Amino acid sequence: MSVTLAIIPEAAKAEVRALLDRYLSELSAFGEVNPSYPYFEAYWREPGLRWPYFLLCDDAVIGFALVRRLSETGVSMAEFYIAPSARGRGHSVAAAVRVFSAHPGRWQLTVFERNTPARRFWPKAIAAAGAHVVSRTEAHGETVFHFNVPAGLRADDL
Repeated sequence: MSVTLAIIPEAAKAEVRALLDRYLSELSAFGEVNPSYPYFEAYWREPGLRWPYFLLCDDAVIGFALVRRLSETGVSMAEFYIAPSARGRGHSVAAAVRVFSAHPGRWQLTVFERNTPARRFWPKAIAAAGAHVVSRTEAHGETVFHFNVPAGLRADDL
């Protein structure tokens, strides 16, 4: 099964909003979330600064990723969600590597400190992306990963 990503067109905002609502509900078990998600519309108003992606397996939507620019050389995985029905098959790591490979360079990724599944998952996905200069800090109830994704990453090799 092939995992790919595609920019979410503005016409599909309702579909991704429904996925985002499920994601935020799930995430609320680990910390405080804002269900209105005030940055949602910015993903279609700020091209070159924000990228909304559908995560696909054999052309079926299995989740989404929201990526935002932090600086000239860095980006952040703002949100990443794989539907429960698609978990446990390697799709999550493959999707994360696809997203990372679309934006080589410096990355930042933050998870709730209480989100044990995410704190176990992200080091695996980061390593699968061939990332280097990895740092992990914990403060204010969050775990923050900083890493560099090399250019030329071959996500097709997963």
